[in-house]
Amino acid sequence: MILQAVVGGFVLDALFGDPAWLPHPVVLMGRCISRLEKFLRARLPGTPQGELLGGAVTAFCLPVGTFLVTSLVCLAAAKLSPWLGLAVQMFWCGQALAARGLAQESRNVYAQLIKNDLPAARKAVSRIVGRDTQNLTAEGVTKAAVETVAENASDGVIAPLLYMLIGGAPLALTYKAINTMDSMLGYKNEKYLYFGRAAAKLDDVANYIPSRIAALLWVAAAAFTGNDAKGAWRIWRRDRRCHASPNSAQTESACAGALGVQLAGPAYYFGEYYPKPTIGDALRPIEPQDILRANRMMYVASGFALAWGAAIRGFLCGNGAADLIFRLALAAKPRTALVTAPTFAEYATALETAGCTVERYFLREENDFAVTKDLLNAVHPGTNMVFLCQPNNPTGQLAEPALVEALLHKCEAVGAVLAVDECFLDFLPEGEGLSAKHLLKNSKKLIILKAFTKLYGMAGVRLGYCLCSDTELLARMRAAGQPWAVSSLAQAAGIAALDETEYVAKVRALIEAQRPVLADGLRALGLRVIEGRANYLLFRAPEALGEALRRKGAVLRSCGNYPGLDASWYRTAVRTENENRQLLVLLAETLPEVAQ
Repeated sequence: MILQAVVGGFVLDALFGDPAWLPHPVVLMGRCISRLEKFLRARLPGTPQGELLGGAVTAFCLPVGTFLVTSLVCLAAAKLSPWLGLAVQMFWCGQALAARGLAQESRNVYAQLIKNDLPAARKAVSRIVGRDTQNLTAEGVTKAAVETVAENASDGVIAPLLYMLIGGAPLALTYKAINTMDSMLGYKNEKYLYFGRAAAKLDDVANYIPSRIAALLWVAAAAFTGNDAKGAWRIWRRDRRCHASPNSAQTESACAGALGVQLAGPAYYFGEYYPKPTIGDALRPIEPQDILRANRMMYVASGFALAWGAAIRGFLCGNGAADLIFRLALAAKPRTALVTAPTFAEYATALETAGCTVERYFLREENDFAVTKDLLNAVHPGTNMVFLCQPNNPTGQLAEPALVEALLHKCEAVGAVLAVDECFLDFLPEGEGLSAKHLLKNSKKLIILKAFTKLYGMAGVRLGYCLCSDTELLARMRAAGQPWAVSSLAQAAGIAALDETEYVAKVRALIEAQRPVLADGLRALGLRVIEGRANYLLFRAPEALGEALRRKGAVLRSCGNYPGLDASWYRTAVRTENENRQLLVLLAETLPEVAQ
């Protein structure tokens, strides 16, 4: 429901903005702030300590109160009718956004500038900026309008959009409460130096991540709208800290670079001079048309934010794929689930932990343990969930994409969720084309599991993720796991791993080259080898082989604990040419010993 409310709110704001006749939550927030300030100042000492305390109480009460009240209203509306709940959320989401209002007000400034009516332009820009405007030149008015569009694209559009994608209208309005407090109290003048400090710091925290996302989206928008994306990136990297606030210069710098103009600089606020640094390079004089250009970039960046936010709502990180498997079982609460055998043991373990009855479809050795269309017949009306490992662990066998799609359709027909584990698929050069990801957009019954632990060799770091278009299921999965399950170290490692394209290509080439060589070598020793597609091979050998190798200091993965296999089955990784050769030599020495 949240995604529908956000999209609906975005459309409402784009079409209607904030009509003057319609009461706005920010107005009520402003009245609450004023009354709370007056109340606290009258009862607390006028000392720095007293004002700091009063400001902290205000900074606590307003956001918490906003979240509680709006959440209760949304819950009550949804209880009366899901459609009413959606309508309330959609309406408030629209009010939390300010794209149309920002564009209208800035275009009013533009209209007066092109008419050369400087007094009217000053009056128009005074409606959207906090600085003194009575002495601004035409260039100063233009700069002020462009800066406001850029800055408010972050805290007036993209930041609330991101917050509402996480927590719906209540969280978006809570953010607006924080932002409103900062606008009213966050001044470093005599009146608010202490009283407004908590509000200003809270706003800094709330905007820290959104402002940086907004800046990157602005760079992308610059490229899309025909402005200078390279300049936007360069100036953002250079000037994003050229402001007393850690956030305000983020989008301003990207905007200045995209337009090739210089923004910011000294300004007067309430008659007091503030020597602020400039942002950007004056490659050309700023002109009124830059207001329109800034508006176009603001709208495109907002659209990118909506698309990106909608995409990440179908994305969930976990402490490895195993964590997500357990979350899925706990969130979906299936009564009966189907798994193949042999396959990864954690599927059954997680399902049984959630009180689910596990049914197994035994793959046949005579078919090299391949998944065939007969699996479809094992899915019945009582099936609530199906797990499919692609390629299968430990066999390495890969079901054809057409079979996966047919299995999904069968699951949809009986109301079951299909979980496709693609953790090992990344080893294949053509893995992207074999993935089931393209089926996500048309089905809420599909969830895909992925992990950094395999291809990138990050098993100890523990970082997995899943993809699903059923955002409600993902929300339940988030709630089913412990908070802070993914460490900052794992996140940093994952981001760094995404840049290792050369390493990935090297690993994939190695596996593709060495897998058939190792398979042929094992067969030459008289062993039964399953022709898998993963970075490992399943083969059959005397049961005593494992113990004999351990005595020689080598460990071979026994697959006797997999349902459908016995202790005569082993799995070995495909490694470098030298390592594979060493294994084959050791096996050649040991096999005659255990064959006696």
